[in-house]
Amino acid sequence: MLDNLLKRKSFWNVYIFSLFVLSAFTAINDQEVSGAIFFGLITCITLILFSDLTPSILPVLLLSAFVTECYDSAATFLSMWYYGLFLVAAVIFHLLKYKRKITIGPSFSGIVAVTVAVTLGGLGSISRGEYLSPTSLYYVFSLGLGTLLFYLLFSNHFSKSSAYHLAQIMYAVGLFASFLVLLFLYLNRETLLDESKTLLFQASNNLSTFIMLSLPFPMYFGKKRGVDVFATLFMYFCAIISTSRAAIIFATLELIIIFVCYICFFERKKLLKFFYIAVLVALGYVFLKILPEIVENVLYASQRSENFGLSETFDAIKNFFTSPNESRGKLLKRALEDFKSNKIFGVGLGYTGNSDIYAPKSGAMNWYHMWTAQILGSMGLVGVLAFLYQLFVRIKIYFKNTSPLNMTFLLSYVGLFLMSQVNPGEFCPLPYGILATVYFILMEKKS
Repeated sequence: MLDNLLKRKSFWNVYIFSLFVLSAFTAINDQEVSGAIFFGLITCITLILFSDLTPSILPVLLLSAFVTECYDSAATFLSMWYYGLFLVAAVIFHLLKYKRKITIGPSFSGIVAVTVAVTLGGLGSISRGEYLSPTSLYYVFSLGLGTLLFYLLFSNHFSKSSAYHLAQIMYAVGLFASFLVLLFLYLNRETLLDESKTLLFQASNNLSTFIMLSLPFPMYFGKKRGVDVFATLFMYFCAIISTSRAAIIFATLELIIIFVCYICFFERKKLLKFFYIAVLVALGYVFLKILPEIVENVLYASQRSENFGLSETFDAIKNFFTSPNESRGKLLKRALEDFKSNKIFGVGLGYTGNSDIYAPKSGAMNWYHMWTAQILGSMGLVGVLAFLYQLFVRIKIYFKNTSPLNMTFLLSYVGLFLMSQVNPGEFCPLPYGILATVYFILMEKKS
C-alpha cells in the first residue's frame, strides 16, 4: 500500500529515530508493559501498510529489548493474550493482501532438519505430560514447524533493499541495548559504587546478546563514514560493563574476529586499516592486562589474589563452564548423562529432570544454558546431525556471495552463536531464532 515510502532514505531515518526515542521514553519512565502493547500496535500497522516485512522487524526488536527488564513476568503478558489477536489478524491480512509465490531456497533444508530434530526430541524417553506441556509445545513448535512456516510464508516478503535496511535497524537496536545498560547502571549507581553490595542485573545477558548481534553493523557503515567504527567500540564497552560474564568473554572474542575480518578482506583504505590494527593491538592489551582484572572481579570474585594474571584468568573462564560449583558445569555433566540415556533422540526440550540444578521461571524451559549441551541432551544424535547440517548450509550460503553486507550478517550470527554457548540464545525463538532465519533468507537472496 505504501511501499514507495520504503524507497526513501528520509523515511527510514525518521522511522528508526522516532521508534528509538519512543523506546527510550518507555524505558526511562518504566512503562515496559504499556510500551509492549504500543509497539505491538506499531507492528500490526506496518504489517498492514507494507508488503515488505522489514519495517515490522524494528518494533519487535526494540520491544524485545526493553521488556528484558520485566524479569519473570510471563504471567503479566499472558494475561493480556487478547492483544495478540490483533497481531494474528494483521499477519493474516498481510498474507492475503500481499500474496507471494512460495519458493524454497538453500536454507530451507537446514530448517527442515532442525524441525525434525526438535519435534522428535525425547522420543522413547520423555513423558507424555512433559512433551505436551504448554511450555514444551511452544518451544517445539516455534523452533521447528513454526520457523518452517515462517520461512515458507514470509521468505518472499522482503525487497532488494531489505538487507541494507535491516543493517540500519540492527545498528539502532545495538545502540538502544547499550542505552538500556547505561540507564540501568545510572539508576543503580549507589549500589554499583557500594562495594559491600552486589548489583543484580537480570537483563544483562539478553541486552549483551542484542549488543553482540549488533556489533558488526557500524563497521559496515564505517566503510563510508569512519566515525561509525566508534559506535562498535561504544557497544562493546557497554557489553563489558553490563556485568554479563558471557559478554566479557565472548564480546571480546567477537570484536577481535570482526576487526580481523575487515582488515583481511574488505578494508582497502590505508588509514582505516591502520586504525583497525591499532584497535586490535588495544584489544590484545585488554586481554593481557585489563581482562584478568575484570574476570577476577566478576567471574572469580570469591578467590581474589595479588598475583591474578592471564593464567588465572583462563582458569577462571574454564571454571565458568566446568566447575562443579557452577550451574553450567553441572548442567553440562547432566546433558552428557541425558545423552547417554537416549543417544538417538535425547530427552526432549520439555524434559524437566534438570529442575534440581536450574529451576526455570514461568514460560521458560529447563535450559542446559549451553548450545552444545542443549542439542546433546535434548535431541541426541539426531539433533547433533541436524544442527551441524544447518550450520554447514548456512556457511555454504555465505560463500556463494561473500559481499561485505553478507559478511556483516554472518559476523552478527557469530555473535549470537558465541552467546548461545553459555545462554539459551538461538533456542529463544523470538527474537533470536527468527532473526537468524531472516539473516540467511536475505543472504540467500543475494547469492
